[in-house]
Amino acid sequence: MKQQIDFLSIVVPVYNEEDVIGPFHELLEKELKKLKLPRYEIMYVNDGSKDSTYDKLAEIATTDKNVRVLELTRNFGKEPALSAGLHNARGDCIVTLDADGQHPPEKIVEFLEAYKSGYEMVAGVRMSNPDEKAFKKFGNRVYYKLLRMTGSTFIQPRVTDFRAMSRDAVNTFCHLTERRRITRGLLDWMGYPTKYIEFEASKRMAGEVTYSTKKLFFLAVDSILSSSRRPLSISILIGGLITSLSLLALVVVFFEVYIFNDPYSWHISGSAMVGLFILFMVGLVFISQGILALYLARIYEEAQQRPLYIIRRSKSDIGPKEEVTD
Repeated sequence: MKQQIDFLSIVVPVYNEEDVIGPFHELLEKELKKLKLPRYEIMYVNDGSKDSTYDKLAEIATTDKNVRVLELTRNFGKEPALSAGLHNARGDCIVTLDADGQHPPEKIVEFLEAYKSGYEMVAGVRMSNPDEKAFKKFGNRVYYKLLRMTGSTFIQPRVTDFRAMSRDAVNTFCHLTERRRITRGLLDWMGYPTKYIEFEASKRMAGEVTYSTKKLFFLAVDSILSSSRRPLSISILIGGLITSLSLLALVVVFFEVYIFNDPYSWHISGSAMVGLFILFMVGLVFISQGILALYLARIYEEAQQRPLYIIRRSKSDIGPKEEVTD
């Protein structure tokens, strides 16, 4: 179903980007003017920057009526800042991208064409990054393999927060209440029809990468833990394996020593028997912990308060409407 854009919102979270924000805004405005949209807004979410980023944004806002600046009281992190922007965006189509220039604004045209063709979610997939070091590339490959093995929600490898989405999709996102969130994971979990568009990341316009390896590591851990309960089942699997093998060993040793009087001359001591019994009990403890963890996961899922289902449209939304006459 074709979609039109009457009001476009651009959401850009920023943190310590004083050297970047001016050139980035000029480039973004240049691309938006090419679109000849009826109405648009650019919302910069200042995530507690410690440099002069806010002053530069305030200066831009005084000369550009399409710019809104949302300043957070402190640095909450990119995910909360992105959520704040989505919560306050007013457009019927919303685009999110980073302010460092690595999400090329010239790609917005292609994103919006896909959106107009009927996709309610258009996501950018980064194919290469000139600022990405070898260690981070390796970490990304490991992360997505682990996520695919453990995650209950499919996340496209190398997908980014560079997206275009419908008002319905953003409204649904705004009803998700969990605090430790991975925005791209939540957006994919919602299940709206998504078009993936590949892009080559540009080199940073200026400055250094503000997202440290430590932050990326904890972000990866959060995304795995929030998307699946499968890691909790590992304890049950390990416990089941230990219990099964130790029980089998106990049975074999019991028959060999006490029933057949040690025909193979194994000379199993009492200490070895006690060790096998302790191993058996350790397996039971692992299983019990795993079962307890699964119950805790159920509590966690209830605390998230995600909707049971999401309605994309109903039959009354499709086709011509009948006129009602008195």
